Amino acid sequence: MIKDKIKSYNLQPVDGEALLSFKGRLATDELYMQVYDIDESKGELINLSNGEEKEGIVFDGDCLSTCAYLKDNNIQVDLVYIDPPFASSANYSKKIFLRNNGEKSETQNDGYSIGEEIMYGDIWKKEDYLNWIYLRLMAIKEIMSEKACIYVHLDHNIVHYVKILMDEIFGEENFQNEITWKYATSGAYPSNYVRNNDKILLYSIGSDYVFNQERIFDWPDYAKKLKEGREIIEENGELFYYYNGEKRTFNKQMTEVWTDIEKIKRDGNEILGYSTQKPEALLDRIIRTSSNEGMIVADFFGGSGVTAKVAHDLKRKFITSDIGTNSIQTIRDRLKKEDISFEIIDIKDGLDLFRNPAQTMKQLFKLCSGERRTKDSDYSELYDGLIPYNNSMMCTKIIDNSKILDENLLDYLITEISQDHLKDERDEYLILYVFKDEKLKQSDLDKKIKDQGLDFKIHMLSIEKILKEKQYQLNLPDSANISIIKKNNNYQIKINNYFSPY
Repeated sequence: MIKDKIKSYNLQPVDGEALLSFKGRLATDELYMQVYDIDESKGELINLSNGEEKEGIVFDGDCLSTCAYLKDNNIQVDLVYIDPPFASSANYSKKIFLRNNGEKSETQNDGYSIGEEIMYGDIWKKEDYLNWIYLRLMAIKEIMSEKACIYVHLDHNIVHYVKILMDEIFGEENFQNEITWKYATSGAYPSNYVRNNDKILLYSIGSDYVFNQERIFDWPDYAKKLKEGREIIEENGELFYYYNGEKRTFNKQMTEVWTDIEKIKRDGNEILGYSTQKPEALLDRIIRTSSNEGMIVADFFGGSGVTAKVAHDLKRKFITSDIGTNSIQTIRDRLKKEDISFEIIDIKDGLDLFRNPAQTMKQLFKLCSGERRTKDSDYSELYDGLIPYNNSMMCTKIIDNSKILDENLLDYLITEISQDHLKDERDEYLILYVFKDEKLKQSDLDKKIKDQGLDFKIHMLSIEKILKEKQYQLNLPDSANISIIKKNNNYQIKINNYFSPY
């Protein structure tokens, strides 16, 4: 008798896609709040008189650093709205205008600019993106008050993956809704249904959260009743009619599908030239519904500053941050124009290279003339790649700015490297770090290896040191070719061409 063989499937994930079989999102026993540093020389007070209380704070820096600052200063927020990158496989740019004494050039109104700058890159491998957003959601949760909610604005590319992460971070029981923001769209989709909506995930910290039921005016019903010739009555600003003796209003409860808010029109009043700008009406609904006057509203991917501006309009305080220079300038100009008093705090996280950490790591290996690890590499997955150091190509492990290289992590790495050493017999290995426990010394590491009878060397090296050595490749200066023209005792400067590496 021939027995049927059981077929086993060994499915390997497509390169760059998400791994849903993870045991905890990150391979570490402890998640650290971000280490940060404040550059006081770059801070700024806007529209603030002596003794006046500021209405908000704008952080020029990453979400992790901002959350660490808030936690250090015991600041909690009551509502969070974030519109992070969507892993959309695109780069977003913004026109650059000349500035004079902090103000934009008058030529902006004429539509002239000196070029475009990439605001941020949104090209990711899904697994890199999920690790990135996971850390930031964890940090945000740490500074949310007991009554707080968080709205996370995404699209079809990544929303379902992030939903799983948020269930893990905030708890499935605190998932409140998945809002569909449906807007008009243009263009033809010959082989698919039209995509015309974004998704907004809503989670609370606990059961006692703020929720002010939002109502909308039912214009189609109002028009229908007018056409039917029904008597419409206005009383205290509310419109209603009677049906079989029952009073009926045209206001109806808001559902989870929002169809009454349109995207910003290219020729609209709100347009600021920021590619991913969201309409004020969208934030108005969110802030009214999930916060009360006097509460603190936060947006850690500030973009064009819409959350901060609307929060102020609704008599809330605001905290917003972004790592993009264009974003900070846009927010600054927008809030200053509205005569809002606020502070700008320049906050650094120790690795000031790219917004997207995947791009940062890729650039780091490129700068070091190294080789980033691929699935076909012939060395252990423990390492991120090969980097030349001490005249040899060394297997390199990078401890990025989400973790601190401390004694526990170092002991773990020594154990893992010693196991791989039995296979590859390399003489030297390299650990690159952004942040390190100050008590750790290279001599301590050498002693640990010697005491364990191991016959290889591990070098600890700061990423910052490498970046400083490569400054000439990183921070290329802006350059311009100009002409000075004299006309009737007046001088004009003509920019013939201009280049910025940013």
